[in-house]
Amino acid sequence: MNTVDNSKLIPRFLPDDQVKMEGWHPEWVKGLVMAQMRVESATDEGTFEAAVRVLDHYQEMGVNAMWLTPIQDKGTTGNGYSNMGLHTVNPALTQKDSYEESWKVVKEFVDEAHKRNIRVFSEMVTWGVEWNAPLYTEKPEWFNGISAWGGYN
Repeated sequence: MNTVDNSKLIPRFLPDDQVKMEGWHPEWVKGLVMAQMRVESATDEGTFEAAVRVLDHYQEMGVNAMWLTPIQDKGTTGNGYSNMGLHTVNPALTQKDSYEESWKVVKEFVDEAHKRNIRVFSEMVTWGVEWNAPLYTEKPEWFNGISAWGGYN
């Protein structure tokens, strides 16, 4: 098996007082107060629609960034960190039958967050997919010995 050497991509370690971030990011990043939300456990209902009311609480606390963990369709597993692809949304979070309609619900949540000056970041799980995900079943050659979970067979 050929190995990939990414060592040149790893930044060298610097003490905190020597790290200069100016110019690396937009100015607004410096003022982020971020909270993490798992939509399915943020409310009793576990939906984006119900989670809108949680945004008021975060706004009152001064949160201006929301990190959503993970929202992709989790297939047959229970934790959400395997997925059916980045284009999917877990239907339990939206109560919709199609991904297209589900993304509209996500957009409504994001719009509500923006009304409260809260930016929304989505965690993307890219290294593993469900065994029955279209990416795995339609393009098995892309995995070349790597299991759907990202490990080697």
